Amino acid sequence: MSRPYGKFTVRGSEAVEDLITGLVNETVDMAKRVLSPNDYRALIMMGGYGRGEGGVDIVDGEERPHNNFDFLLISESARPSKQAVLRQRLYDIFTPVMQKYDIEIDLSVISTWKLRFSPTLIIWYETRFGHKTILGDDRFVPGLKHFRLNRIPSRDALRLLVNRGTLLLINEQLLEEGCTTEADRKRLVRNVMKAIIGYGDAMLFFLGDYHWSYVERKRRMEQHHDIPAEFRALYDEAAEFR
Repeated sequence: MSRPYGKFTVRGSEAVEDLITGLVNETVDMAKRVLSPNDYRALIMMGGYGRGEGGVDIVDGEERPHNNFDFLLISESARPSKQAVLRQRLYDIFTPVMQKYDIEIDLSVISTWKLRFSPTLIIWYETRFGHKTILGDDRFVPGLKHFRLNRIPSRDALRLLVNRGTLLLINEQLLEEGCTTEADRKRLVRNVMKAIIGYGDAMLFFLGDYHWSYVERKRRMEQHHDIPAEFRALYDEAAEFR
């Protein structure tokens, strides 16, 4: 199979790469049917698969996508009502396909204007360097040159730390309510792993060693012998889980 978007995973097999490529091709075809070229500047894939660093699960002996599919539609319209309509159109056509393959999707819409004038945040720094443009102008996001690491305010890293720490409080509540299903167990584990990664990422940021790539952050954490070995091992395990 042709791979116009490059690799989606770090260690995935040819079969899972073909599967994800086929799913993305399908979403592109569907998006073209419900969107006018005047509606958007680009549709991009973010997150692990957008970076080419997504994870895989083994289900019944076959590799399957592990992470959510994260899509961002960059709208030409700044009107919230118009953006809501575009999001709903995409969500309605993407959801049945993702359900068929038991994959969750995160779908957001933002305007070109808002991106151009947004303050530099971790999410936009990571998106600029770690994404795949699957439809539209593939020069737009890389051209947002104000999204640089040295422009990220420390309060944004603090926000990330608090956000991920909140997941542990959610876990406490889930445990108090009594988690009995496999889905509950997976959610608990996922929240713990995200909290560990969030804490480690915040440390790397304040040590001046942050990077947009999951793989590179994992490597840098391994080199930081000023961080306790026990935590570095936890971070490594959480990064592998991701």
